[in-house]
Amino acid sequence: MGLREINKFLEDKKFIPSKKMGQNFLVNEKIKKMIVSAAKINKNDWVLEIGPGTGAITSILLTYKIKLVAFELDKRLFSLLEKKYSSYNNFFLVNVDALKINWDDQIHIINSKVDNITLVANLPYSISSLLVFKILNSKIINKAIIMVQKEMADRLAAKVNTKDYNAFSALIQLFLDIKKLFLVDSKNFSPPPKVKSTVIEITKKTLDNSLYTIKEIDRINAFFKLSFLNRRKTLINNLAKTINKKLIIDKLKENNLDLNTRAEQLNPITLVKLMKELNFNYD
Repeated sequence: MGLREINKFLEDKKFIPSKKMGQNFLVNEKIKKMIVSAAKINKNDWVLEIGPGTGAITSILLTYKIKLVAFELDKRLFSLLEKKYSSYNNFFLVNVDALKINWDDQIHIINSKVDNITLVANLPYSISSLLVFKILNSKIINKAIIMVQKEMADRLAAKVNTKDYNAFSALIQLFLDIKKLFLVDSKNFSPPPKVKSTVIEITKKTLDNSLYTIKEIDRINAFFKLSFLNRRKTLINNLAKTINKKLIIDKLKENNLDLNTRAEQLNPITLVKLMKELNFNYD
């Protein structure tokens, strides 16, 4: 659908895009193709799309003859997509809230043998961080090409010791490789959002299981949040709220770290090592 078709649909259905659902429909054909091209998908691959909306990316994906699973929460858009793609036997549309289901389980209802799927989506900005966690916890999503708010992309890909690097950045970068691909101006959407967007590539990292695993994510997340609790304070002062201060000092010295070190000066691996050495318990 182009801008004219989308506007006609919105008018005919008296459809008011939901800000809560992040309904800003991509209308630039060039950008749609760039997003799909970045996924490097092949015939018969399995692809997941979250919030297909009016089918901006869906139509292009289906030209690749892939198996496409789409989760659409809005019942109005679900009906539109169901009708639009009724002739496709490789399109599996599900009316669900992507935040409230286990993605792997839902996909396995469709085909229990799927063990590798690529996510391609323009994520609702208000819940993009929560959806990134869903990607992280999925056992079958190994790559994702997603559009998020520019500020979110900056945080996800932030380098150590920069203003955007925080507890969330560190946690995500432990498990995922993040690559910013290209910016998308708000004029390419209907209705246009008030922010710029960035398309990013996410790939799962091969973990050193001797140091940490995905099963420890809650513990790691709690430690990182404590470490970054107050950016103006040293790591010692932040951690001392729940950990013995002398033990923290001893471990920093053992690791040749300055006692005035702040969390944003340390990479995620170093933070995890400290967590282990300090026997941090978040319960």
